[in-house]
Amino acid sequence: MGIDDVIQAMEGDSMKKNRRMQASAFICRGAVTPLLIFAFASRILVHAQTGGSGEPQVITSGRPLDLAADLLQGRYGKPVTYEDPIWMWGGDVEPNARGNALWPRDRSFSLPVETRLDQAQIDDAALLGKVLQAYHQQTDGPVFRIAQSRWGLHILPAQARNGAGQFVSVKSMLDAHIDVPVANRTPFGHFQAICAAVTDSVGIKLEPFSPSLNRLFAPNGIRPPKVLTDKDEEQISFAWGATGLIAREAVISLLDQSSTTLTWKVLCQAGEVSCVFSLMPIQLTVVGAGREMIKKSLSYDRCVKCPQLPK
Repeated sequence: MGIDDVIQAMEGDSMKKNRRMQASAFICRGAVTPLLIFAFASRILVHAQTGGSGEPQVITSGRPLDLAADLLQGRYGKPVTYEDPIWMWGGDVEPNARGNALWPRDRSFSLPVETRLDQAQIDDAALLGKVLQAYHQQTDGPVFRIAQSRWGLHILPAQARNGAGQFVSVKSMLDAHIDVPVANRTPFGHFQAICAAVTDSVGIKLEPFSPSLNRLFAPNGIRPPKVLTDKDEEQISFAWGATGLIAREAVISLLDQSSTTLTWKVLCQAGEVSCVFSLMPIQLTVVGAGREMIKKSLSYDRCVKCPQLPK
């Protein structure tokens, strides 16, 4: 499978070029990692009806609350994370366009009027609660709940259908209690250790994905190069671990030391018991000179001074 097999029905040459650049991050030694392709493709096969502001009023997606989270955190710069349930019921999934994989079935809901840009509300649990209420009233999908932490807001699965189509109580992969031994690692090394601990605790594969984590984290005040030498790895490594923590709390404990405010998604593959855990910067939505909506990556907002690696 090549990059163009991943990019389906793009809106034009410029969009296709941008998607190709993004998809290239998933190409490793001439092959595409299927689980990561799944997570990426679930983000690009999305339709949203927009109003005059250019922001979506109706969201149609296999994961509509994931897109709503992107909208809110992009506007306010505050993390709104999203975590999938495990997709167990056949009625919740459908084949992709190629017929070689299963995706969460598209569902649509209209965003409440309070989320409109001209309403100028703050991003808090009350506003997010209205979004979830609209989603639950208008769809038959999994039931979600809101959690708050010092890091931000979290959309978490609460109920999902089992194999027989009956709603049962569920938890997120990141609700697992884990232990991560204290050790010197790079930021991505710590992230890998968290995912490995969750995998061991739950018995379901949790795949880490965050190709820019070391650079965005800027450990020890250092922004490392994209390709690390052994010396670079030593300079950006630091001691960290977690004992008896819920995995989500362990992630926040790690991110407390990050120079960039990061958000995350846990996306689970329909038809296969495996999930991708992505850490990423918030994509801020700003209004351009022509009133167009522009995406800008939030980076190093928590770092007073991040010098380059010494030569």
